[in-house]
Amino acid sequence: FVIISEDATDFLHAHPMTKDEMSDLSGMQGHGDDHESAPHSHDPTEMKQKARAQASASEVAAHTIFPRAGLYKVWGQFKRSGQVISVPYVVHVAGSEDVRAEEKVSSTGANQPAPADGIKVSVSSAGYTPSRIEVQKGKPIKLAFYRSDGENCGDEVVFPALNLRKKLPVGETTVVEVTPAESGELAFTCGMKMFRGTLVVN
Repeated sequence: FVIISEDATDFLHAHPMTKDEMSDLSGMQGHGDDHESAPHSHDPTEMKQKARAQASASEVAAHTIFPRAGLYKVWGQFKRSGQVISVPYVVHVAGSEDVRAEEKVSSTGANQPAPADGIKVSVSSAGYTPSRIEVQKGKPIKLAFYRSDGENCGDEVVFPALNLRKKLPVGETTVVEVTPAESGELAFTCGMKMFRGTLVVN
């Protein structure tokens, strides 16, 4: 549970949700005894500079620090056209054990080599890297997709023209074999078509 001052510069109160709160996200009871957190402040000028640098006309940026790992409920109030709207969020703040587990998965997968005759393609929140690959017509190729984390929609890769679809588990290298039959461009996307890549067939 988090309370931030109106100008977003003071962090007033915070504590992880109790079991009662987690079972009823719409309620605000059941804080329990272990919920005290000392107030602290951030420099207003620094906060405003960060907010201006990060936010667009349709975005709101705020910076805060959570006192300990846990599951938090956060409410934001926005005034639009004279009406105040309250929007609830649930935020999971990872502890050191969670971070070490993620680092272990990431380092393990990163060390998995692509086949000697393969092309490694990384999948992240930025999309495919590389996203444009030149290949030869009629020559089989192996694309080694590596998905570093689950914070993206790249859980599968789809080649629409080939009716080919492959799951991409996190932390694993998945090899997809393709033989381009025609010159031109052969597209591949994620399942939601938000990530896009192209094989340029010469």
